[in-house]
Amino acid sequence: MPLKTRYDVCSNASTHICSIVNDENYDFLLVGAGVSMSALDTDVQAVSGWKKLFFGKSLPPAIFSPGALLRDKTKEFVTNSRCPVGIFVNRGFVRANNILVIINDESDLQLLAYLNILRKTTKGFVQLLNRYKAASGDSSRVVTSGAMVSGDSTMVTDALKDYVKSTKDTAITYEKDFTVELLRNADLMLISYHTWQTLSNKYQELLQGMPSTLIIQHR
Repeated sequence: MPLKTRYDVCSNASTHICSIVNDENYDFLLVGAGVSMSALDTDVQAVSGWKKLFFGKSLPPAIFSPGALLRDKTKEFVTNSRCPVGIFVNRGFVRANNILVIINDESDLQLLAYLNILRKTTKGFVQLLNRYKAASGDSSRVVTSGAMVSGDSTMVTDALKDYVKSTKDTAITYEKDFTVELLRNADLMLISYHTWQTLSNKYQELLQGMPSTLIIQHR
């Protein structure tokens, strides 16, 4: 895709970007999660340097906090943009040879559409992690981050099996939840915003070793 750089002067960058996205009918907003979410040595040193500058003393390197994303300015992009929003967490990304997709409930099946687009230029291997734990055949309504999300474990399982059958280099993982090895072996993790809200604090220690991640708020 061709890239065009745009320079604007404004008093609030986040609000201004949301206005551009909404007024000019953009299809997708992609933002970075910021250096505070990065594992790169240069970014960790930069965050520590800023703290030293503002607090006047030497501070230890910042600890990566997955849950911090919820308090970041990126939340304004998710809340105020009318198009889908992608938040990219750079953990030393080079190429998506191994992609991990997190399916936590029925609504996360929307990620498969984004995965199809991604794989047009990335020919990597895909692992689908199905975390849905409802009893087989049980239909329920689950509250996730204030929104009602439909849940049918049989439908989710069947949809993932059908996707694997029709898409080469794709598999459903043997693991039923996050493991150190699963995260370590992935180059890119694809996860929905509401699932990230649910899991980032619960698995904060484990996610210290997360790969580069694209968090998507679908609309």
